Amino acid sequence: LLHSLDDVFRKLDKFDDKHRKEPASVKKLLQGDACWGTRKLVLGWIIDTIQMTLELPAHRKDRLLELLHAIPPTQQRISVKKWQQVLGEFRSMAIAIPGSRGLFSLLQEALRHKSDGRIRLSCGVHDTLADFLWLAQDLSSRPTRLFEIVPQPSPELVGAQDASGRGMGGVWFPASNALLERPASGSAAKHLPSTGPLLWRARFDADVSKDLVTFENPTGAITNSDLELAASVVQHDVAAHAFDVRERTIASGSDNTPTVAWQRKGSTTTTSAPAYLLRVQALHQRFHQYYSSAFFVPGTLNAMADDCSRLWTLSDEQLLSRFDLTYPQAASWRLATPRPAMLSSVTSALHKHRPAPESFLHAPVPTTAPGASGPVFARISWSTLGSPTCPTQSYSYRCLPNAIAQASLPPVSGLSSLERWRAPSAQWVRPLRAWGLQTLA
Repeated sequence: LLHSLDDVFRKLDKFDDKHRKEPASVKKLLQGDACWGTRKLVLGWIIDTIQMTLELPAHRKDRLLELLHAIPPTQQRISVKKWQQVLGEFRSMAIAIPGSRGLFSLLQEALRHKSDGRIRLSCGVHDTLADFLWLAQDLSSRPTRLFEIVPQPSPELVGAQDASGRGMGGVWFPASNALLERPASGSAAKHLPSTGPLLWRARFDADVSKDLVTFENPTGAITNSDLELAASVVQHDVAAHAFDVRERTIASGSDNTPTVAWQRKGSTTTTSAPAYLLRVQALHQRFHQYYSSAFFVPGTLNAMADDCSRLWTLSDEQLLSRFDLTYPQAASWRLATPRPAMLSSVTSALHKHRPAPESFLHAPVPTTAPGASGPVFARISWSTLGSPTCPTQSYSYRCLPNAIAQASLPPVSGLSSLERWRAPSAQWVRPLRAWGLQTLA
């Protein structure tokens, strides 16, 4: 890079005035910026290439604690300018604070209630600040893992979920033969044969179904999109307890566009159920250390997840038999049971209650590594992505009735047909023209 600077910019000479300096900062070079290192301060972040972590420098950690302690739990109002400053600094640090991504909903919503240049700090806002303080005090022992914030080109788990007024359910497919159930001990052996596809389902509590907004119950407090987001949260918990997802990329599809948008943004400006569900999702991701991506699957094609959430007349054994007959795979389908602790926490979040982190953040129970169980899945063929019948540029237009000729597409029935709806993720190499170097040269 330093040689490239010399190739582009001419060196200093005696005709230059005193204001022209070397393109590379000599001061920073003398301070050690040009030295090789495995742990360095780069653009305000401490990057460790041995531990593969990203951390806040000490002065920014102190600043975070200073901001949090400056707003005591008894404070009821704060100036808009001060609150905008607090939110801005929180946002600038969020990438290095695992679990903070889903804590901005109530903080952002507070800005909607301005009065005389001040805003009111509700109990929900103070609860969120307490969550931030809990995370800030844990930063020294819990830095951000790089694979939590940088997606891999190909996810190792691909799935889809759905929710109805009676229940929710979903499916997971190991997308490579490098993913397995968690090993029996803390060994580093992660590359073992796949165990095949997995499905799950769970009923909603009666009070949740009763409070659902319908034509017969227009005054309900829970929407269908809230239930879809709840299913997405449980979907990730099933994956974390069935597979070793630590520092892996997983992708799950939904036929509900608000759920996809909420999962991608991590927050929403509201005090309703999504704010509390996104908090549960963010803390769950922090605890299990995975990278999650969401994509849209048209509702008419999301058949497997629909069956899981709607076929309550079938017993578990009958549902497994139906899947083996209707959606045959190389390995037999397995049924996972969602954890009661997570179901209880999701129900509390739907009622806008704040479950304590320790109530739903539990380490998976170690399992004994099974032996080979038939042929493994082939790696994904990327030739199916971006085809004319399955556009992948964005998810927002797919919900339009005239956006895609869906009648010609078969229902999603396996990994390959589900994977084609997921937008590919790959490293982006910017051309030199984007940096303006071609003109300078």
